[in-house]
Amino acid sequence: MRRVWLCGLGVLAFGLALSLSPRARAAEPVDFAMEVLPLLEERCFKCHAASFRGRKKKPKGGLRLDGSGWILRGGNGGRAVVSRKPEVSLLHARISLPDSHDDVMPPDGDVFAKAEIDLIERWVREGANFGSWKGADGPKTVVPTKTDPETATTPRKVTPSIDRYAIYRQLAQDLKPASMGALKALRAAGARVTSVVPGSPLLRVEFMQDAAMVTDATLKILTPLRKHIGMLSLDSTKITDNAATILGTLPHLVRLDLQRTKITDKGIEALAKTPPRHLRRLNLYGTGVTDQSVAAMTRFTGLRRVFLWKTKVSSAGVQQLRSMLPQCEVSAQRILPTPEQPSENGNRRRRRN
Repeated sequence: MRRVWLCGLGVLAFGLALSLSPRARAAEPVDFAMEVLPLLEERCFKCHAASFRGRKKKPKGGLRLDGSGWILRGGNGGRAVVSRKPEVSLLHARISLPDSHDDVMPPDGDVFAKAEIDLIERWVREGANFGSWKGADGPKTVVPTKTDPETATTPRKVTPSIDRYAIYRQLAQDLKPASMGALKALRAAGARVTSVVPGSPLLRVEFMQDAAMVTDATLKILTPLRKHIGMLSLDSTKITDNAATILGTLPHLVRLDLQRTKITDKGIEALAKTPPRHLRRLNLYGTGVTDQSVAAMTRFTGLRRVFLWKTKVSSAGVQQLRSMLPQCEVSAQRILPTPEQPSENGNRRRRRN
């Protein structure tokens, strides 16, 4: 009898241990209010709620995550959450991107840990059940959008990078691969050269090492590759306003980073005389530009985002630029993320443990 009793006790202990193991707990439905909501409040509400820390604001991308109805409605880019389909839920897609990706969410601060991403994926796969939580009053029905995977005529997997990189695919049409000799010379000058999109002939050029050695004269080496440059980072280099002579000859330039250089109004005005027609993103953080550059920047009609933090552009100048380029997001009062680093040298931001 004693042996039977001890055996029964062992089975009971094993069962109790199993019930407390992660595998067993994973079988329980995810509690949105207790497990998912705190993650959204900590890292998403700053940009995707009608108010944050008592201040009302406009949610980015038309996406609100502070109410169940708003979450199901989605934003300008499509459905944030599609019940039982994490593979087409933009919320899951964006937090799952690599740390160095342009679309990873949140855009600054600590990104989601793998365990947290897995938790949200499981919550969506289980049916995206909010339980009794409703949050802020909002719509009770889903509003379809142009990129809504549930209403698209041709079902497809939606990823956040599709629209962002469409312009690069367009510009790369009929563009032959760059000369190996020109690429070798550019790398010998200290540049890191990669494709803007895997397999694309369009290039991303960054002077990440020995930036202090890069001058206006160095940029002459870009000339043989001028049609191939889609992204160019000159962060912390020694270039001056004279660099505009070379920059204005890059017809496929989409992103230009001039932060912490000696660029002034003179350089922006010179560049505006032959503005890169496809320029979407311009980083002037920490430069000497003033309100005098505002009129010149309005000639970059395709501009979608410009960084002016720590410049001499006044609040009135920022407002003027916003009114003249309503489609452009002007960032003027916040610290910018640190420049991206190659994945082999460490990520731009760290994953949470």
